[in-house]
Amino acid sequence: MAVRKMKTESSTSTERWVIVEKDKGIFLGSYTPEDIGKSFSELADGYYNGSGEAPARALFANDNIFGLDRCCSFASQAEAHFYLSHFFKGSSGRFKFKVIKIESEDAYPHVVDLIKAGLSEYTFEMTDLLFAEAKTLH
Repeated sequence: MAVRKMKTESSTSTERWVIVEKDKGIFLGSYTPEDIGKSFSELADGYYNGSGEAPARALFANDNIFGLDRCCSFASQAEAHFYLSHFFKGSSGRFKFKVIKIESEDAYPHVVDLIKAGLSEYTFEMTDLLFAEAKTLH
């Protein structure tokens, strides 16, 4: 079960852009229902492009079913807006999205990068992963 990562152009700068939704939190990536052994009809309340034919569902921090501590980011603000306009084209006004600049050298910024950018209110339980109990015997 892997979350599908958005392919982005590599950036030499540390400037990255993340998508945030007011109630859902940080956009983490997307996945298909088959990734979790379900069908679209079982996930009818999902966040997809509104046509009912979308190949993937959006994954946000408030429903982080994979326990991710990283999110999807974009090389430019325009790229993030392009993704929003295509992936969420049928949602007109249903969501309150923001595209926010952060500093990260990774295309998939860690929750620490999000906290440093002042976005902790949008990380939900992602921060719990920072304090996971170590399973290694010393």
